[in-house]
Amino acid sequence: MSEPSGVEVVGERDLSGLGMVPSRMVLTLAHERWARFFDAEAARLGAALCGLSPIIEHVGSTAVPCLLAKPIVDVGVVVGDVEDFAVAVAPLQALGYRDRGQNGDDLMRRYFVLEVDGRRVAQLHLWARAASGWREAVAFRDLLRTRADLREAYAVEKRRVAAAVGWRKGDYAVAKGAFVQELLDRWFR
Repeated sequence: MSEPSGVEVVGERDLSGLGMVPSRMVLTLAHERWARFFDAEAARLGAALCGLSPIIEHVGSTAVPCLLAKPIVDVGVVVGDVEDFAVAVAPLQALGYRDRGQNGDDLMRRYFVLEVDGRRVAQLHLWARAASGWREAVAFRDLLRTRADLREAYAVEKRRVAAAVGWRKGDYAVAKGAFVQELLDRWFR
């Protein structure tokens, strides 16, 4: 059976509407396909990392219905401790994830990207269980899922930041960080 026009399927993963090329910033409204892509990816990751008993969460803006987002699915994977990172690298690479190493100053987090045909379709954040980052990512996601006012304020901030930094995705993440931290501090501390 052939796929409908415009639908791109790799294995069981529907990639239509997903991915960004490095030289272009794209923000679009969340789409239900992103959740389906995450579900398929979580199954692949769970099988590949089963010996580590991972917690796998859909985090980031693509996990929040009705929120403006880059069409790159953020996957949070939590393992026991940083020593487990070395065990996780080979299975993640076998799934096509490229290891980008430590993410910033956070020693309890590694960063991986999944690219298909030159487009980044997923970012994987590998955290040690003791890291606060994964709890904050889940708390922020859940807050935005339940508060339309905060979701809209975040969308406004994302538009402002994207206009200011253009396609420099690293600068985009840093620039919106203050807004994210302010919400986390106000609601969870």
